[in-house]
Amino acid sequence: MYRYIELHKVLYSSAFINILVVYCFVIFTFLFGYQYSSCKGHMIVNYPKDFESLPTDEVTALDKYRHVCEENESLQKGQALLAAIARTLTKTISFHEKVDTILSLTGKALGVSRVYIFEDDNEEQITVNTFEWCNEKIHPEIDNLQAIPMDFINDWYRLMGEQGYVNTSNIQTLPRNLRLVLEPQNVISIVVFKLQLPNGGTGFAGFDECVAERIWQRHELDILISITGIISSLYEQGNLQKQLLETQKGLLSTLELATGYRHKETGEHVIRTKKLVALLVGLVALLFPEVLDAELVELIVETSSLHDIGKISIPDSILLKPGSLTDEEYAIIKSHPVIGHDLIEEALARFPRNKFLQTALQMASYHHEHWDGTGYPYGLKGEEIPLPARLMAIADVYEAMTCDRVYRKGIDHAQVIRSFTQGDGRTMPTHFDPTLLAVFLEHHQEFAELAV
Repeated sequence: MYRYIELHKVLYSSAFINILVVYCFVIFTFLFGYQYSSCKGHMIVNYPKDFESLPTDEVTALDKYRHVCEENESLQKGQALLAAIARTLTKTISFHEKVDTILSLTGKALGVSRVYIFEDDNEEQITVNTFEWCNEKIHPEIDNLQAIPMDFINDWYRLMGEQGYVNTSNIQTLPRNLRLVLEPQNVISIVVFKLQLPNGGTGFAGFDECVAERIWQRHELDILISITGIISSLYEQGNLQKQLLETQKGLLSTLELATGYRHKETGEHVIRTKKLVALLVGLVALLFPEVLDAELVELIVETSSLHDIGKISIPDSILLKPGSLTDEEYAIIKSHPVIGHDLIEEALARFPRNKFLQTALQMASYHHEHWDGTGYPYGLKGEEIPLPARLMAIADVYEAMTCDRVYRKGIDHAQVIRSFTQGDGRTMPTHFDPTLLAVFLEHHQEFAELAV
């Protein structure tokens, strides 16, 4: 039965994972739906008062009937659980949030004490507890289980054998070295499934019962096997997304170099603003973690390199002009956010759910918009301007004012800060998100040190 966990080798996208869950849901419904409907509304909770007078064959029949009804009630819970997992997989949330939600749904639906995942580190020869869900009566153990020697884990794998899991209603039947770890956690019954992780990695998912002995039924184990396979597939999908992000970072680095070859000033500007945005978004995330989670912070930092991608179409005669621009030339310069928007939008049309491109589009299109509505090219104001662009607006203006340009020297940091706080006719404090500006001004010396 454990062979179903091997499905992770082909289930490499969320679409395939959803198909797996729907498939399991349909099979459970088809096989057991009729039996459940025949019992529904007729669950036998108590035997009749004259139970002892019933013939033996009738008592046996009643026992079987109750067993079937209880089993099918459990199967209905399994159907509901798989449906809830399917809904979780369709949500736009992070890998960690999906795994945490699946463990929580499983633990609550099946009424276990603890559900957890360990990932093996073959280089360090240890295994690490990376995810855990506990019911409210159970003390979490994740902090105490961060470096378990592989010698201990290998005993689990030997017990799993070809079927891929260990199932015991009483841990006293396990080898002594395993009991020494489980007993302090008050584990009574346990089921452990081997996880196949990306790049040949291994780990396991466990389900502990700490209140009383529990005998897992065959259909319950089948549900857990399906869920373990789904988790393996999520890991594979997360690994592919990580590889994609690394590829995107590599391409961006190449683009930064290419920009520098064509226009040194623009290339250096891209590199400096990326550092400034990273500092600003990190500071803001500390204050508002509910708005800026780790994933969005990384997206903002990495896509900041594309904020001036539209300048790729601006003639060198304008970009490299040492003197003042004419009105016509300035209008051409101001067109670069629209050009950047069009370039990224074309890519986004092919990959509409790509978060990297979605963030890059916001960055390139709106970083010259002003909080008070006086910016360009669209005249957006306030929170109409996406957060990534509002962050970039501060970093972009600060870098532009403090660094040398072909047509002028950079401005002293103290003078730049006065422009941000009092205005200078061209740069005004009303141009920027007041909350973000307050963070920037509170830490302005850090920006000065970074810009050197």
